[in-house]
Amino acid sequence: MLGLKLDVLIADEVLGFSSLAIPTAMVAQDSGVLFGHQVVRDLFGAVPHASTQWPEKVYVSRSKLDLRDGGLLLESRIEQLMEIEGYFIFHPQEYSMQDQADIYRAAKALVFADGSAFHYYVPFSRKEQKVFVIWRRRMNHLFSWQAKTFDGPPIQGKPCLNAIYGTELDRHRQLVGARGLVDFPALHAQLHSGGFVGAASWGDAPKTQIEAELGRLTQIKAAPVVDLKVDL
Repeated sequence: MLGLKLDVLIADEVLGFSSLAIPTAMVAQDSGVLFGHQVVRDLFGAVPHASTQWPEKVYVSRSKLDLRDGGLLLESRIEQLMEIEGYFIFHPQEYSMQDQADIYRAAKALVFADGSAFHYYVPFSRKEQKVFVIWRRRMNHLFSWQAKTFDGPPIQGKPCLNAIYGTELDRHRQLVGARGLVDFPALHAQLHSGGFVGAASWGDAPKTQIEAELGRLTQIKAAPVVDLKVDL
């Protein structure tokens, strides 16, 4: 997709050299996330634009990923509410890298479920876009930092969680596999304030839906999924 043609020499013996060029880092050393190094900008800027018309309002979902991975509890409910607001529910893993790039470039408003898809979006971001992240854990300031290095848009959204659910293993793995239950009225208020959704309010998630989802996760993870009582 990037159109790179490189001659690679794999050394199978000790070689000497007269000069050695060592490039500056193009990824953050502590996280491995790409940042706006000029070489990275040039590479992603060279990705061609397709003629396909894509939606202007996109919700980037994690709901079809493995349920053992982290995410948002009852994300399907969020999807239903976003569809009512006219959003295209986008599952990046179902599309080619080229299509993902085109979808990200074409959108005027994007709402992300907190996850790694955001980091592929950023090199294609436009400053005039509106972007919101629904956090599943505490806010990760790496997202805003990366966007700034590409001169991207400001990232909207603050954590509004009622609880974080997971197993004891999730607790000891920095909540990577845990699932956050959003406060739906508070989430709507933030989205409405940012101009992402209309004024019609969102009600709390029904307790029966929460219990059913926790039961399903407990079965899949083969361990009790409980409120981890995380300081929110």
